[in-house]
Amino acid sequence: AGLNFRDVLVAMGLYPDPAELGCECAGVVIKVGSAVKDLKPGDRVMAIGAGCFADTVTVTRSLAVKITDALESTQATAIPVAYCTAYHSLVTLGKLQAGESVLIHAATGGVGQAAIRIAQSIGARVFATASPHKWPRLKELGVTDIHHSRTSEFADAILQATENRGVDVVLNTLPGEGRARSLDATAQGGRLIEIGKGCNPDEMRSARPDIGLHVFDLSTVCREEPETVQQMLADAATWESTSEIETFAWNDTIEAFRRMQSGQH
Repeated sequence: AGLNFRDVLVAMGLYPDPAELGCECAGVVIKVGSAVKDLKPGDRVMAIGAGCFADTVTVTRSLAVKITDALESTQATAIPVAYCTAYHSLVTLGKLQAGESVLIHAATGGVGQAAIRIAQSIGARVFATASPHKWPRLKELGVTDIHHSRTSEFADAILQATENRGVDVVLNTLPGEGRARSLDATAQGGRLIEIGKGCNPDEMRSARPDIGLHVFDLSTVCREEPETVQQMLADAATWESTSEIETFAWNDTIEAFRRMQSGQH
């Protein structure tokens, strides 16, 4: 099972909707429904589902894809939510194009690292924020425009670097002033994709009526557009993870949650 910050919010009672812990996993099929013809018991899969912190989990066919032996289960576990969130944000909603620029917050997290690779494959210029001790990882990924995620000065630096134009697309996870400064860093007519919680879309649109604002939650897309997610998962199954995957035994689950809560992952 993969751990996401969403799980931390659920555990702390801060997630706005009722939710079970664990929303992605990799494993071996033990049983299929009568209408499933393309998967069979014994197949290795990665999937998005509810209640993945368990020995077994039942998921809808459209949210599971077969993986090859070349992809280790620990790597596969960490891909579905991060890749689908990043892809849907930048490509489907943000319509990021070659030659454009994108600001990726929390860029060393799972979604952030996936977003960097997707943006680079498109041919976009990447601006990223992270805590300074995580900057070496961003440099390993080929990112040179790096800024501090814990202060609001990133917006001024980005405006200076873009001759006061701002970036075409922002993938935002920052709350409060960080969210407001992300609006400041968005170019005229740009797009901001919000994947954090607690934002007020009406206030954001009032502050910047010229930009395209998308407030996005992957669980909603899984529920309403499962075929779209299945295609993204199929693409993700061909994607080799270059990240270091940190693993915890079941009896160290609390340590894993605390590590992610404090931003040390």
